[in-house]
Amino acid sequence: MPYITQEERNAIDVKLKDLLMHMGPMKPGEFVYIMYLMGLWQVSGGGILDVPANWKTCNEVMGCYDSVAKEFYRRVVGPYEDKAIIRNGDCAPFSACYEDGV
Repeated sequence: MPYITQEERNAIDVKLKDLLMHMGPMKPGEFVYIMYLMGLWQVSGGGILDVPANWKTCNEVMGCYDSVAKEFYRRVVGPYEDKAIIRNGDCAPFSACYEDGV
């Protein structure tokens, strides 16, 4: 995932935190809707929704969604699952790997 500078993050975080605090917890459908609108915003050149997007821009946005999903899994879901394996034991056939010392 391409990281942005701390200065860029600080500028975004201030505005985004205010919005998220105002909204509170979201239902999954609301979260997906916001992500969809962000994609429309990006492909339309910053909110001009009647301007048709080109394939290159659409493809870039889809790539961003894919990168976000992978980074979220790597940084959040994976470590959560690793702790669950330690807490609950692994599933076959992987549990046999640990028994054999592999």
